[in-house]
Amino acid sequence: MRAYVLITTEIGEARRVQREVSESDLRPSVELIAGAYDLIASVEADSLRAVGEFVVNGIHKIDGVTQTITLLSLDETSPV
Repeated sequence: MRAYVLITTEIGEARRVQREVSESDLRPSVELIAGAYDLIASVEADSLRAVGEFVVNGIHKIDGVTQTITLLSLDETSPV
């Protein structure tokens, strides 16, 4: 399962948060972006539970993170 996490940070904290998120166990790709959000993390996980753990127990606990939005990628085997 692939998930994309849009991350908003406090002013001046995006690069530090990027480093910390990228060091998580799931080894996501984390990019700085311009617009309404500061970062986007792309992660592969075995289950929805693993994605939730990554977001709640990983990203949300990083100082400087103010908000996240998680998007799940659907493939041909996903029920719609």
